[in-house]
Amino acid sequence: MSLPALRPASRVLRLRGGASPSGARFLSLPATMRAVEIAAQGGTDVMEVKEIPIKKPTGLDVLVKVDWSGVNFLDTYQRDGTYKAELPFTLGNEASGVVAALGEASASSGLKVGDRVAGFTKSGSYAEYALASSNHVVKLPDWLSSKDAATVLLQGLTAVTLVKETHEVKPAQIVIVQAAAGGLGLLLVQLASHLGAKVVGLTSTPEKAALVKKAGATKALLYSDDILAEVGELSGGEGVDRGADVIYDGVGQATFRQSLELLKRFVCAVFSYVHTREEFVYWSNELFKLVEEAVSMAEPSKRENIEEADRAVLEQLGYKNEFKRDFSVLSSFNVAFSVIGLLPSISTVLGYSFGYVGFVGATWGWIAASLLIQTLGLSMAEIASSLPTAGGLYYASYKLAPNGWGPLAAWVTGWSNMVGQATTGPSIDWALASMITSVATLYHESYVAQNWHTYLIYLAILLTHGTIACFSSKRLAQVASLGSFLNAALVFIFIIVIPAATKSRPRFNSNATVWKSNGTNSTEWPEGFAFLQTFLAVIYTLAGYDAPFHLSEETSNANIAAPRAIAATVQLGGILGFAVLLVIAYTIPDPDSALASPVGQPMITYLNQASVLCCDDVGDFAYTVILCFTASSRVAFAYSRDGALPLSRYWRHVNTVTNTPVNAVWLIAFLGSLFGLLSFGGSVAISALFSICAIAQYSAFVTPVAIKLFFGGNGRFQPGPWNLGRFSKPINAVAVAFVSVIIPVLCFPAVKGADLNAQSMNYSALLYGGTMLLSSIWWIVDARKWFVGPRASPKHLPANEEKLAPSPSSLKSVE
Repeated sequence: MSLPALRPASRVLRLRGGASPSGARFLSLPATMRAVEIAAQGGTDVMEVKEIPIKKPTGLDVLVKVDWSGVNFLDTYQRDGTYKAELPFTLGNEASGVVAALGEASASSGLKVGDRVAGFTKSGSYAEYALASSNHVVKLPDWLSSKDAATVLLQGLTAVTLVKETHEVKPAQIVIVQAAAGGLGLLLVQLASHLGAKVVGLTSTPEKAALVKKAGATKALLYSDDILAEVGELSGGEGVDRGADVIYDGVGQATFRQSLELLKRFVCAVFSYVHTREEFVYWSNELFKLVEEAVSMAEPSKRENIEEADRAVLEQLGYKNEFKRDFSVLSSFNVAFSVIGLLPSISTVLGYSFGYVGFVGATWGWIAASLLIQTLGLSMAEIASSLPTAGGLYYASYKLAPNGWGPLAAWVTGWSNMVGQATTGPSIDWALASMITSVATLYHESYVAQNWHTYLIYLAILLTHGTIACFSSKRLAQVASLGSFLNAALVFIFIIVIPAATKSRPRFNSNATVWKSNGTNSTEWPEGFAFLQTFLAVIYTLAGYDAPFHLSEETSNANIAAPRAIAATVQLGGILGFAVLLVIAYTIPDPDSALASPVGQPMITYLNQASVLCCDDVGDFAYTVILCFTASSRVAFAYSRDGALPLSRYWRHVNTVTNTPVNAVWLIAFLGSLFGLLSFGGSVAISALFSICAIAQYSAFVTPVAIKLFFGGNGRFQPGPWNLGRFSKPINAVAVAFVSVIIPVLCFPAVKGADLNAQSMNYSALLYGGTMLLSSIWWIVDARKWFVGPRASPKHLPANEEKLAPSPSSLKSVE
């Protein structure tokens, strides 16, 4: 249902919010842009890429940041002199992209800055920006790619008005299309066939006839065939009923008499051109509706189109598509929701929720932290839509960094994210192993758990989860769906069953106990600072929402699916996590004794206190860690692909059977086995694993957001189809401020002065800082000499590293 479209030979720039003195609403624009311009009419050699001023919109005009430009015969006629043009002249008449600015009178159009649109341009569309009348611009539906919109709009509007308005094509009618192998002809064949008509396509060569037949024509005839007899046989009528109901003749004099002979009766058709905005929007939406209906009737073709678009996006970012795209927006969300694993994560860090300032840390602490985390999640989702790669965080840091600093920014972000990803799964696996030994201790009083017992169980769990994480993307998507269902089901069961089944007396704590501070402060810091330390529980729990980002190369329609999954995960996780903490806060009989229990797991002790023990939580742990391994291995693969890890050539290998990075999975499992050795240094040492995970992850999360906030202007950041619009900058600012404050807080121990010793020390700063210090030394000594950052195409390289775009002579003309 589409024709070829031409990608402009230019990089696409990100624009920033602002207002012009003239009153036009627009994003901050550069003064100039690159455009394909002609100074004289002639052959393709007259086309030149030039730097020309950007015209700001006035009145009803809209300025579109061009993503794709359609190529039409009209462009060729204007270039070669068939149609006269005022020189110098920028080529191109239709484009798709993002609204960058609005004229002061265009508000009534309903368009806004950041909308994905397509339309007919007033200034040439072979450029980075193009002016268009708001009457001739239409907002695109989410399912329609910008490429297909630019491909189909101009000729598609002609075709749809012909088959729906000039003559409304009905099922079983005979429709003849002259020059059926042309751009408009093929669209007419497809639309009329979709509407149920019997379509006869006329063309000049057998090769073109085969193309017409493939497009859906009932008969594809050559002009040398006995067309009158063929059409008469197809219609089956006599006299005035013998022949076609309508003929679409775009040839003219050479075929006019033949067309009259082929009609059932002479029909006088009056063409009414689209000229008002209402008509333009109506017929554009009719066209999109027909395209969607036609595509949805052929799901394989639709999937091929989406996969082709995904491959094109990834190749534009500089990477080869190496995975099968078996994840949808739902299964991508399932992975992320399973990775955060609300019950396992909350169980793991329950001591941090109640251990610093009591109940208010669990209730008000969760509310405050989760709301602030929303800003970081939305900021990340916006970046994921723009740069949907497995290593998107560090790719974004590279791309947005100031001139010359891209490789270092990518290096720091990548290593921080790698540390966070490598500790996420193992930390939950360790909590699962500890929970198993705690349950054994609870039911067998004579049993005393030793560190080596827990470590061996931990290794067995690592081996099991690592094996499952090697499955194909399709199987992992199924595991993710089951894991997400189990995760959500257990959360709802917990919320319902615990309050109903608790045998504590009194059954519930009072509102004053749950919501008001009673002065509890188990730290030696001021109560406000101790309150901030409780945020670790929320940050650790909601640290997995980046998983759809890392799975974007295995996700269909990734630049929309990945950000939606990220946003949905962080929002739903915040709401349901609060519900779980609220249930615990109201039903826990004695948080102090639960935290101090020799069993070693506050959640197990709490459930035992309430006389409710839910062993199904172990299953939820399992699914959570499997998917943590999946996301972590994709990060390791992405960084190895760019040579950022030692022995990268081994970790970037993709298994030919499963089409997944199996070696990277076992790298994460091996690192996890080393992290488990911290347990032999005592409970304080192993507990650092949880805070390292949170600190490293959020440091990586916020780095590209901060770079985007402070250095993302002047076209460095290119918005994807999912973006925050004018709210982007304030949301980014809140996210950066939050993480900048909370990361140092999480590195502080609970005590100070004489009470601070080897057993009470917070080793997070040492372990995380030590890892980052080693990576920094590697950078200074060696890596800076050869690490140039992610592989990237000219479109996405920082301005100082961009190569020359293809010359106009290298552009293929569709004629």
